[in-house]
Amino acid sequence: MTIETDREDIKRLFAPVAPGIKLRIQALREVHEVGITTQASISPVLPFTPDFPKLLEGIVDRIWIDTLNIGDGSMGKHSERLGMHQLFKAYGLSEWYQKDIHLRVEKYFKKTFPQEMIHVSKEEAFPVFEKGT
Repeated sequence: MTIETDREDIKRLFAPVAPGIKLRIQALREVHEVGITTQASISPVLPFTPDFPKLLEGIVDRIWIDTLNIGDGSMGKHSERLGMHQLFKAYGLSEWYQKDIHLRVEKYFKKTFPQEMIHVSKEEAFPVFEKGT
């Protein structure tokens, strides 16, 4: 499930037609409770509150972190052409549009989740299952 932030104001700015955050959290919770493996796709990373990792704790089995720089298929060039840096800057969010933001977010999520649950970049987006699992 894509959940790029825990802030509704940020969601409305970057993904105005996406389902609300509370609805997505509830969906993750319900699916996880019936035993289905869940992944929170923080993609792209958008500004979030310090409580974001705790919000996902206990309802996800995997965390996948991706950014507008490493995940747009052209190492950030596509995002630049779309004016994403200017959008972040216009709203005073430039610190969230850094080339190393994935490293900082990964480090932050490690305070709540074990390393083996955290995956970064498109190469690690999807779990690899052994045949028969």
